[in-house]
Amino acid sequence: MTDRAALIAFYEGKPLDQVTTIRLWRLGYLEVADVTDHDTRPIGSRELKGTLITPKGRRLIEGGQ
Repeated sequence: MTDRAALIAFYEGKPLDQVTTIRLWRLGYLEVADVTDHDTRPIGSRELKGTLITPKGRRLIEGGQ
């Protein structure tokens, strides 16, 4: 899935997998929150969830950079 397609899916309320969420976050397209359940996740692992699309991400969706 391309970054643009992933952002559109996120905008439409579809869940993103961790790899995609982290990639979009690192590229500056998505803000995330750490929603790790420390009772069920292994020590040292995190679960990130997208919270909002950044202005840079909005520009990508609109077709520009």
